Amino acid sequence: MKVVFTLIFLFIIIALLVFALPKIFGGVGSPTSLIGGEFGVFASVDNGINWQEKIKIDEKKNIGRVEILDIVFDLSDDKTMWLGTNGNGLFKSDNSGETWQNIIDEAGILDKRAVVYQISIDPNNSDNIYLAVYQNNRGRVLKSVDNGKTFREVYIVQKDKLAVFSVKVDPYESRTVYIGTAEGGLFQSIDFAESWRLVRWLSGTVKDIVINPKNTREIYITTFENGIFKTTDKGNTWQDLNEGLKSYSGAKKVKGLALDPNNQSVLYLASDFGILKSADGGITFNEVKLLIPPEDLPINAIAVDTHNSNILYTAANSAFYKSQDGGSHWTVKKIPTNNKIGIIAINPKDSGNIFMGIKK
Repeated sequence: MKVVFTLIFLFIIIALLVFALPKIFGGVGSPTSLIGGEFGVFASVDNGINWQEKIKIDEKKNIGRVEILDIVFDLSDDKTMWLGTNGNGLFKSDNSGETWQNIIDEAGILDKRAVVYQISIDPNNSDNIYLAVYQNNRGRVLKSVDNGKTFREVYIVQKDKLAVFSVKVDPYESRTVYIGTAEGGLFQSIDFAESWRLVRWLSGTVKDIVINPKNTREIYITTFENGIFKTTDKGNTWQDLNEGLKSYSGAKKVKGLALDPNNQSVLYLASDFGILKSADGGITFNEVKLLIPPEDLPINAIAVDTHNSNILYTAANSAFYKSQDGGSHWTVKKIPTNNKIGIIAINPKDSGNIFMGIKK
């Protein structure tokens, strides 16, 4: 009997060491082991019909346990891709995601445990890379002028435990850079992020900044729980677009915003309600009928095909949905993960090539 109790006691101790302690001491932003798991990246080369994991670093390591927060293509070379992660810093691929490398900043300006919320690349000079990060207990903006070999800090928030969630380069005039903070601050630089000015304090944490690539004076700001705002003159005046969301419970909890690449007056809002479509630049919204009851599951990502406005992609939990008729009919595919599809990124030069990032 003593032997049985001893074996049970040893089993409990081993289980505690293996399962409980990492959860107790890990926390958000702590690095995860670069071996297999249920996060990482999936890719399709046939418009979302088939998917493959793209998580390899080398023969011994992969990013299967790394939460993905952002996926960005280099517009000058679509084989080059960047990943922002939750607590594992920045990753890069030079071969369309076949292998990844963890970017190590030897000076330590970019912490290897950084939460990289968003990446923005200068479309006119891909050596210029901007990161919205949270590291060492504060939100920061980091800039590289040598394609990620080195970084320097160009902005830091004034209080601990507040993040910078968004950074975007103006596609037309790339000396202009915008950032959005947890305090609701929207800031603009007109000298490649060397100095900043306040554009506006918004009600709610700034989640994302979406710039109309055909008219960069038109900018949409989304917040985590307070809806969406718009300017048509680079921030001099603003429209509160939340009036059009009042009829849809949960719509102000925004998960994503996508502009139709072929008609920038058309936009899609992914939210806790579901998907809403506006055909007039956000003045009015209408529900896009999904295979999910409204408010049953949050829609975590939304994307529009770069060449065909009728093709929409969206995700709820680990299910990937595709419509080929503007949202009237949908196909659904379960991705092999117990976590959430957090981002859908379409290759700007090949719309059949789609990547998804998995997060908690």
